[in-house]
Amino acid sequence: MQNRLTLKEIAKKLYLSPSTISAIINNNPSCFASKKTKQKVLEFIQKIGYTPNLIARSLKKQKTNTIGFVAPFPTIDTSILDIETIDKILWEKGYRLLIGYSYGDNEKEETNLKELYSRQVDGIIIIPTGLNGENNFLKRLLNESFPIVSLTKIKGFNIDVVSTDYKKGGYIATEYLIKTGHKNIGFYGGVVKYFTIRERFIGYQKALKKYGLTFNKNIISVSINQNDSKEKILTDCIKFISGKHQNIDSIFASNDRIASLLIKAAKEKNIKIPEDISIIGFDDSEFIGYCSLGLTTIRQPTEKISTIALNLLLDKIEGKRKQSKTVLLKPELIIRNSISSRTTKD
Repeated sequence: MQNRLTLKEIAKKLYLSPSTISAIINNNPSCFASKKTKQKVLEFIQKIGYTPNLIARSLKKQKTNTIGFVAPFPTIDTSILDIETIDKILWEKGYRLLIGYSYGDNEKEETNLKELYSRQVDGIIIIPTGLNGENNFLKRLLNESFPIVSLTKIKGFNIDVVSTDYKKGGYIATEYLIKTGHKNIGFYGGVVKYFTIRERFIGYQKALKKYGLTFNKNIISVSINQNDSKEKILTDCIKFISGKHQNIDSIFASNDRIASLLIKAAKEKNIKIPEDISIIGFDDSEFIGYCSLGLTTIRQPTEKISTIALNLLLDKIEGKRKQSKTVLLKPELIIRNSISSRTTKD
C-alpha cells in the first residue's frame, strides 16, 4: 500500500494543530476554526486523497451497532438479499441497518462506502458493481481487515463471500429448456460486467455446449442497463422479441423483471407465451406478481444468503474469525406455466 501522510504531517504542512485538523475532518461541532481554514484543510485532504488510518480508528472507536449495506440497484438487493430477515436478526442483536445504492456506478459505490465508514458502521455487506473490485476504497478497507462480506465473488480479493451459484443457476435454467424440447434458446439480459449476470450467461453457454447445441450470438442480447426505466426496457424487449421470434423457440431472461417485461412485449406483438415462445426467468422475485401467467424461474435462497452473510459479518466484527470464507448456495428450479413442452413437436 502507498505511504500516506499522517494527521501530524498534514498539520505540519498547513501550520495547524493536529487537533484542529482532526476536528475539521470529522466535522466536529466544537471546532471553532474559520471558514477559510476549514476550506483550506478540506481542499488539501481531497487533493492528497487522505482518509483517516483505519486501524488507528478501530482502536479508538466504540461500536456503533450499525451495519452498512451497499448494492448496485434496489431491484438487485431484493432478489439476492432478504432485507426483512436481515433487519429482524439485527434488531434481535441490537444492531441497525444503513443502506446505500450505487446505481451501477463505481464512483457512487465508493462514495457510499466512504459515507458508511464516516458514520462508523461496524461492518458492511456489499453487492459490488463490477467484476474486478475497481473500487479503491473497498480495496483499502479489505487491506486493513475491516469487516466486509460480499454477496458476489470479486476477483483477486481475500474476502468473505456468500452467494447463489449463478453459473449453476444459468445451467439449470437452460438445461430445463433443452429437456423440454427447445433447441433455439435466446438469452436476454443485463450487461455482463455484473458478476451475477456474467455467471448466468456462462451457465447458459455451458448447457448449450453440454447438449450439443450451437451458441448463436444473433439470438442473444446483453445490453440492458438495470438503471433504465421500465418503459425503456420494455421498448428494448419489444424490439428483441419481435425481431427474433421467428428464430427462437425460447428465451432465458437474466432476471424476473426482464422476463415479465418480455412477456408483456410478446403480448403487445400478439406472440403467445408459452405456445410460440417459452420464457424462463431468474430470482423468483416480486416481479413474478406482474406476470399475466405463472413464470417458471430459478429461485435464489435469499433467506439462507441473508442469515449466513450476516452471521459471517458479525463473527468478524466480534473477532471470532479471521480467515475468509466462501459459501456457494445451490439455486432451485421453480416450474410454473411459461414453458411449453416441445418434446413431441418437430
